[in-house]
Amino acid sequence: METRTLRYFLAAAEELNLRKASGRLGIQKPPLSRAISNLELDVGTALFDRSGRRLRLTAAGEQLLRDARIILRLIDRAGVAARDAAVDVSPVIRLGVAGSGASRSVDRFLQALCRLVPSGNATTTELPTSLQVQLLLDGRLDAGIVIPPVDEPGLIVQPLWREPLVVLVPEHHALANEAALCSQQLAGEKLILPHPDFGSGSYQQIVEALIVDGKPPTADQYTFSRESSMALVGHGYGVAFVPSSLEIDKSAPVAVRPFAPPAPELQIAAAVRDDERATELLRLLNRACDEAGL
Repeated sequence: METRTLRYFLAAAEELNLRKASGRLGIQKPPLSRAISNLELDVGTALFDRSGRRLRLTAAGEQLLRDARIILRLIDRAGVAARDAAVDVSPVIRLGVAGSGASRSVDRFLQALCRLVPSGNATTTELPTSLQVQLLLDGRLDAGIVIPPVDEPGLIVQPLWREPLVVLVPEHHALANEAALCSQQLAGEKLILPHPDFGSGSYQQIVEALIVDGKPPTADQYTFSRESSMALVGHGYGVAFVPSSLEIDKSAPVAVRPFAPPAPELQIAAAVRDDERATELLRLLNRACDEAGL
């Protein structure tokens, strides 16, 4: 899968119109159409639904769009890092952040971190924990804000802060009338959980919080992002679980309900390679956490 093909797909997926996408890319429509068709052959499934008057992404296309944005962002930043290295100007820290979305806590942490490092010498990329682990081991990230458990030789993982979990329910659901919810009330509900391969830490921590009488819950839907979880809840597919600091779109057809005390919490941690920079990086991340009041 070539970078050029991913950029073609990204333009088509964002425009949902091949004529507009080809104009944005500065190419003719036929080669763009061939590139998309070849990509679908490589992937092994349709990425666009062409049955209507307007292109629509399939579920596979939506997932590839999310991944393509991450991959292309990393490629672009790798080029910047290489040019910086050529003039001996390297970032102090290249940081990955798991599932930040619109989290107030993560925003406060990143603002504090930016105040602690020289201007322009810190870069952040939103990445799932599983991808952060690989990039940390490969040396393409210096540190990560991850969701444990992370059991990987060669990495040091240190707790930073905890986030109380809340429940997202459809706005007209009976549970939306409850002041607070407990695990027993959720036992019969359709559950929307993070995908265990991409959000394994979130998945494990949420599953542990929902165990009733020794029986772990079963997911009815898996998602790859908190935004997709919110969309599924809004369409009535089930209930989901997010950190309390997540900014919820007030126009979304969802209700947010707290857990009854003691509310389960999501552990947030720092991960770094076990090398000569580990102590320095962990000290910096802990200081940012303290200054953010987390």
